[in-house]
Amino acid sequence: ATPPRTKDSPTRVLTDHKGGIRSLVFVEDLWQGVLFSGSADRSIKMWDLSEPHLSITCVHSLYGHGGTILALEYGSHMLLSSSSDGTLCIWKDQSPTKLLRFPVYSVRQKIVPEVKTGLQNARQPKDTWFLSLAIREGEVPSIFAGDSEGYIHIYKPDSLAEGDLYMLVWKRQIHSL
Repeated sequence: ATPPRTKDSPTRVLTDHKGGIRSLVFVEDLWQGVLFSGSADRSIKMWDLSEPHLSITCVHSLYGHGGTILALEYGSHMLLSSSSDGTLCIWKDQSPTKLLRFPVYSVRQKIVPEVKTGLQNARQPKDTWFLSLAIREGEVPSIFAGDSEGYIHIYKPDSLAEGDLYMLVWKRQIHSL
């Protein structure tokens, strides 16, 4: 058994990521505390924080982006992530049974910012990134995403789609660069 950590214990280094950490989100109601970390190595790691004085273990690695993870958010039983590849991923627990200690996440939907069309110098989707994410929980959850062009996007569940897919319902520029 590992002895409990004290204030004099050496600093612990978690070495599972191969690039710098860009985003963190702590979820207290998953197991007994889970931390998600997003990195420049294009991965998201799920860390077991149930007994951090004994160990902090990476329990899952999530891959679905082609660029640095920029933002993470958790709510309404879903994980959101955004990346420098221009996508926002909605991750859902795909465990066949909910008996596993930790949920098994996979990408349920990928969203890219809607780009102005018909403009001569319009940026391509991967040049516009979602930099901040938030979830409004409730009977009908909403996803809020701020992008690198100064727009706020609001997504809500698509009542006509099969499953839990989200659609853009509102987009406004709040500042220009």
